[in-house]
Amino acid sequence: MFDPMPKTSAIHGVLVLDKPRGMTSTHAGVIVRKWLRQDRLGHLGTLDPMATGVLPLLLGEASKLANALPAEPKEYEAIIRFGAATNTWDAEGEETEQGDPAVVNLDALKDILHSLTGEVWLRPPAWSAIKVDGAAAYKRARRGETVDLPARLTRIHQLDILDWSRPDLRLRMVCGGGSYVRSVAHELGQRAGCPAHLAALRRTRAGIFHAEDAMALDDLKRRLDSGGPPPVLDMGGLSRTMRAIELLPEELERARHGQLPPDEVLYSRIQPPVSGVGEGGGSGPVLVMHQGRVLAWMEVFPGGGMKLRRVMVYDDMQGQPDSG
Repeated sequence: MFDPMPKTSAIHGVLVLDKPRGMTSTHAGVIVRKWLRQDRLGHLGTLDPMATGVLPLLLGEASKLANALPAEPKEYEAIIRFGAATNTWDAEGEETEQGDPAVVNLDALKDILHSLTGEVWLRPPAWSAIKVDGAAAYKRARRGETVDLPARLTRIHQLDILDWSRPDLRLRMVCGGGSYVRSVAHELGQRAGCPAHLAALRRTRAGIFHAEDAMALDDLKRRLDSGGPPPVLDMGGLSRTMRAIELLPEELERARHGQLPPDEVLYSRIQPPVSGVGEGGGSGPVLVMHQGRVLAWMEVFPGGGMKLRRVMVYDDMQGQPDSG
């Protein structure tokens, strides 16, 4: 088994993992954390065990950005297989129904996919982490309980057919958070008159992180084995894709203790500039920076005002912050 690299100092940044099939997101994170000998690691969103692809891992102080980093849109490539439905709506479940894929034609699929684009109501799969009376739906389903989750409003930006080779439909889906590709697969089968399930799934984008940023576990192992550095994206680079505020040198000491300039001063420094404060304009997370380093992040509220959410603490900082 691979020997973890010796711990020298904490790593602060984002490692975009290409998660392998058959592994939970949590297990993948634990493996990377042990290999890098780090104390803290979080991940931005989860992937089902059968799914592969983009899984952003947040190392060190970057873990405090979990609620600040853009997690949308999400982009997937999926294979939907007609001819059988399963209780989990994917290839991991037990077959519950069969049908003849010959009844499915490409023109009908195009019409159905068009009707599923935009804001649509779709039922989540019973085998999901959605809580039902305090317990995850999949745990209830696993115990043999009947779980019938109500439809939820889902934002699907694009559904593009990449290939149709009966019984398999390969498509690209761009969507908002909380969308289940399994739900699209199930609904396609219902509307096409032939049961279907999700046969394979790969996430190619999660917010600002893309497949070209990702590294497979095996490749990461080889790099670390050979003494190479882990492919960690620096936190400071996030300011190129997010809004940010630059602090002045004389404001740094107070900032380390969670004390920042007045809201109106900070708001005037947001880059890129925003308008509409008090009217919902410019709301959301904003990074607090100094010379390329992320010191904290704040939330701007739609009705006006700001709130400090998390303060970063680095090894070379003096003192401890009041927030974080």
